[in-house]
Amino acid sequence: MATICNMGAETGATTSIFPYAQSMAAYLDASSRSYLKDKFNHWKHNLKADPGAEYDQVIHLNLSELKPFINGPATPDLATPASAFKKEVEKNNWPKLVSAGLVGSCTTGAWFRFRSHLENISNNTLIGAVNAANKKANKNQERLHGRRWGRPRHGGGLQAAWQQWVVSADHNCGEGFSQEHVALQPRLLNGIAIIAKWFTRTHESNLKKQGMLPLTFKDGSDYERVEAEDRISLVGLSEFRPGHPVSMAVRKKDGTVWRTQLDHTFNEEPIAYFRAGSALNFMAQKSQPQLGLSRED
Repeated sequence: MATICNMGAETGATTSIFPYAQSMAAYLDASSRSYLKDKFNHWKHNLKADPGAEYDQVIHLNLSELKPFINGPATPDLATPASAFKKEVEKNNWPKLVSAGLVGSCTTGAWFRFRSHLENISNNTLIGAVNAANKKANKNQERLHGRRWGRPRHGGGLQAAWQQWVVSADHNCGEGFSQEHVALQPRLLNGIAIIAKWFTRTHESNLKKQGMLPLTFKDGSDYERVEAEDRISLVGLSEFRPGHPVSMAVRKKDGTVWRTQLDHTFNEEPIAYFRAGSALNFMAQKSQPQLGLSRED
């Protein structure tokens, strides 16, 4: 159940929960937590979907039909049925020596030995995204010098030049990206905003916590007007406040400029995150007076 609830976040759900059942009471008994059982039994009438509840999307999982998969190599997004893995290894010339692996329903083990620094993780930023201009994955043009290369190197070049940048994305931006590092990566590489037709709620929340700006096109057709060589300016961020759109100016290669409005769902607190650089920075700033610290300290 925990694994399936974790999958809910991957589809964009803020949270997932199973209705309370007597099998859960038996589990609490077996795990020496009987003291919780009475509390759950008392409130079980609330621990279920409301009568007549409807859902935008329903995913059916037949556990009797599920088969074991192996994810990898190199990325957890590459899933292959275990029964076909040998054939895929030979077909794709994958390494036959397994150096590290995790077995289970969720890879949440404390394998700190294999963790990477954020700089290394960021080398995969947007690596699988398809460029709308050329219909190719991981192919982009660096605006500063006109060179063409893959996005990780592109992002690193913009970071080194202290050049802020934005992403123009289609609908349902962030689907499958519940992990917080997906928001950490563009922030590290000096990204300032992700502009999309709409976001999954989890990804939008993660971007806010990292001091990024998740913005949506007020007019969805404006997404089609943005081109790879455009220079985008977000105007008036010093007056950024709840309920007021952000102005975007787009300068074309020929020097002409068109403008549009971008919506957002920010209230006062995440705006404070943005101004501080992240939620963590904001909390640190709030704690400084209590600790008697100053920036010079």
